[in-house]
Amino acid sequence: MPVTERRVDEVLEECLKLGYTQVDVLGFEFEMGLIPRKVQESQERGVRLRLRYIPKEVFDPRAVKKGQVKFYDVNYLKATASL
Repeated sequence: MPVTERRVDEVLEECLKLGYTQVDVLGFEFEMGLIPRKVQESQERGVRLRLRYIPKEVFDPRAVKKGQVKFYDVNYLKATASL
């Protein structure tokens, strides 16, 4: 199940309540449209939000032991059409 906007909002509210200024949200997939809007909204509220993919290597004990597991930021492509 993808990380949803609602879940990110819940995490952000918890951070604000507890006084956290930075949070990483890990997921296997994310609802479309979260980036860059939610990242900017959280920044405006004083919390640095990073959405990061959980790689499939977390299920391979050998990769974990060797330190080969890397969590990558969720990226997006912004495009405009010109005629």
